[in-house]
Amino acid sequence: MSVKRQIPALTGLRFFLALWVLTYHQVPPIKTILQGPLLEAVSAILHTGYSAVTAFFVLSGFVLAYNYDPARFAVPEEKRRFAIARFSRIYPAYVLALVPLLPLFVYRLNKGIEQAPPLMEWSGLVLSLLLLQAWLPQTALLWNYPGWSLSNEAFFYACYPSLATFIARIRHPRALVSANAILWALSCAAPLIAIWAPVYHWGDLPATTSTLPGDVSIWANIIRYNPLLRLPEFCGGIVLANIYLALRGRFENKGTWFYLPSVVFILLLLTQASHIPYPLLHNGLALPLFEALILGLALGGGFLVRFLSYSLLELLGNASYTMYILHVPIYYWLGLFFTHILGRAPEGWLWFGTSITMVILISCFFMKFIEEPLHRALRDALLGSKPKMNKPAVVIEPEKVS
Repeated sequence: MSVKRQIPALTGLRFFLALWVLTYHQVPPIKTILQGPLLEAVSAILHTGYSAVTAFFVLSGFVLAYNYDPARFAVPEEKRRFAIARFSRIYPAYVLALVPLLPLFVYRLNKGIEQAPPLMEWSGLVLSLLLLQAWLPQTALLWNYPGWSLSNEAFFYACYPSLATFIARIRHPRALVSANAILWALSCAAPLIAIWAPVYHWGDLPATTSTLPGDVSIWANIIRYNPLLRLPEFCGGIVLANIYLALRGRFENKGTWFYLPSVVFILLLLTQASHIPYPLLHNGLALPLFEALILGLALGGGFLVRFLSYSLLELLGNASYTMYILHVPIYYWLGLFFTHILGRAPEGWLWFGTSITMVILISCFFMKFIEEPLHRALRDALLGSKPKMNKPAVVIEPEKVS
């Protein structure tokens, strides 16, 4: 890996994306907080936190393409080292996040409270351990449901050497922009079909829907979670990295030209989410806006870049993957504590503040003292010796943006 300029603003961005997801998964409990017409815009933004995953997929492709020259994959050994680096980064924390869910599963099984038939539950666990759960619509959300995006990322990583080599052949900036437009169209194709069909109980729902009907078609889960259908968003990040490298010399420290308009249009889009079909916003509708945001932050310049580059946000951004993968188990156990120990319903300001704070604190501790040591130990064990690498090009790890 060659030494490149660090981009700490992208690390800070990761924290706020993770916080958006954490808050989105609190939407039902905090409905008691968000009341009144003046808060409708805020409520719409919170109800659309699922779209942060699109930004994570773009950021993942961008960081990988920025750090890894595709020419290196001509050597088979480099492909192996790449696979080991990605696996050793995401897998330890991912598996450990499943452990606290096992007692809850046994409890539900004994009480007859089934999320799915027992055979499907156990199949979901096996597929989750193999990072394959997103390939089946019935198992995509079983166990630690945010893990579906890690299942996608595992597929993206497997495809990355070939994708990066192919996209590297597109050199002219206009050709790269055209390729990005094609990827945007591909990311929106399946949602548009779902709207036109429409997919039963899903295609005609507004984007602010927080709870889907129980009999939602399996086609809805295929469109939302299937790795092949989400691949264009990751490829968009690879193309974006090539656009960034082509424009960097000309637009260095002029990132405000890109990220300020993108922030404005993202907020406008989200606040109007009640008028946008759910499938479209869930997948790729906001793809070019998130790309413009990431491109602008990477180019640098302006208050937002300085703010996102603060050391505290760098720490929180580095812990964002842990927040993302651990928050559901923490919510479950903390909810039991509130219900059975404190005798309070898990809702309102006390629940919201306590749960978010606990996730952040536990995740920072877990990242520093468990995740990173396990990552290094697993990587070194699989490589057979400690790899000699230069300083990473970006403060963030590409696999931490899942």
